[in-house]
Amino acid sequence: MTKKRNAILAIGCLFVGLITACVSVSERQTTITEEKKEFDKSTLSEMEKEKQYAEKECEVLKMFFEDKRYVFPSREEFKKRCSDYWGINVDTIPNVYFTKGGDQLFTDCMIFRFGSETVYYYPSYESQIKGESKGDAKEAYDAMKYEDDSLDYNYNQLLFHDDIRALSKILNFPEHVFNIVYNHNYEKNKLFLEKAASMYSWPENRDWKDLRYALFYNNLERGIRKDFIKQITHFKNEKPENYTNPRNQPDFYEYINKYIDIYDYIDVPLELKDECLCYMIVLLYEFCKDFNNKNSCGEAFGAYECIDNMVSMHGYGFIERVTKNKYYGYPQLKEIFDLGLSVNMPFGDPNRDGELDAGYVVVFGRVIDKDGYVNLRDGADVKSNIIGTISTGEDVIVCDMTQEEIESAQMLKVRTKDKKNGFVHKSRLKLYSRHTDENRKSILESYNLPYIKEYEW
Repeated sequence: MTKKRNAILAIGCLFVGLITACVSVSERQTTITEEKKEFDKSTLSEMEKEKQYAEKECEVLKMFFEDKRYVFPSREEFKKRCSDYWGINVDTIPNVYFTKGGDQLFTDCMIFRFGSETVYYYPSYESQIKGESKGDAKEAYDAMKYEDDSLDYNYNQLLFHDDIRALSKILNFPEHVFNIVYNHNYEKNKLFLEKAASMYSWPENRDWKDLRYALFYNNLERGIRKDFIKQITHFKNEKPENYTNPRNQPDFYEYINKYIDIYDYIDVPLELKDECLCYMIVLLYEFCKDFNNKNSCGEAFGAYECIDNMVSMHGYGFIERVTKNKYYGYPQLKEIFDLGLSVNMPFGDPNRDGELDAGYVVVFGRVIDKDGYVNLRDGADVKSNIIGTISTGEDVIVCDMTQEEIESAQMLKVRTKDKKNGFVHKSRLKLYSRHTDENRKSILESYNLPYIKEYEW
């Protein structure tokens, strides 16, 4: 009886414990739900305040612009230009959009404002917005009018009306010319473009994000900023006599390779990144060809070496993508590719003297069999057992072989992406070299970038 009673008591205690735990969990969930509601209410309250604030700012700005007899653009024209300049749909952005560069776009009242301060930060008007009785919109407007240097008015006249009078006034302020061209992608005036480009400085290693905005429009549907890129190369200032040998390239060569290093981290579509690199390589090629009379840059040598660096850093897929896209319409690029893909000097060639011994190259092979696959064998002989197949277009890593062995062997020892080891006939592989993980890591660390491991399959 005692044992039975103890068992009943134990079951009862367990039941009570479970109920208590459930109540505890329920109470905790209720608390979390209530806290979330409070957080949501607080967030909504802040958003409502910001909306009211923006509406009152619009009230002042409209008074200011109407006093200047500013003609507002149509809503459709405003939307189109906002899409062009900033890549945004203003109908989906309530109240205020803070553009690159820190300026403000009031989406409802269709006014662009230089700077990020609120209505030139007039304390009395701020007090009114916060609920105090003193101050009104007229007071803020009067203060704004008193301080006016017409930059806001001229910015709007230029951005939304292409007003040549506004253009001539802004030209007196180089920092605003740069702001309009670089941050807001206004490139409708050649003089503006040249002046802004002359002020541009290629970024140091840690400023790698800057390249995204120098090379591509805010609105990626507009693609590559070719006119701006051509201006910031500064080729017209380069003196051919400064370059006396094929490896002594103009500064732009170094900038292209900087772009190649951080290629994976530029947040734009892959095809657009490829096209941009091709465009810059063509500019370099034309510079070498025209200004150095096919000597100092070794004809296509500088352009060839940039592509070679791209293959070494990011793989042979770049070559195939560009070829598939018909060289993006650049016949010069086909010339460079034909040179680089020739038997004597292929891109990423792992057999060049010293590269394997230098300890920073991984040798890859891309399968190129017309049958659509190649056999993976368990020995270095064409009669060895078949242990698998590798599809055309797939990459393998060449393992445990020296440079001399790779050059002389018919069968290469390889490892596939699914970590199978075996042997493949060399004639079925297009060999190329890439950086080791350690070398890639040191390059990315110099740009203060996270390290992505790629090659250890």
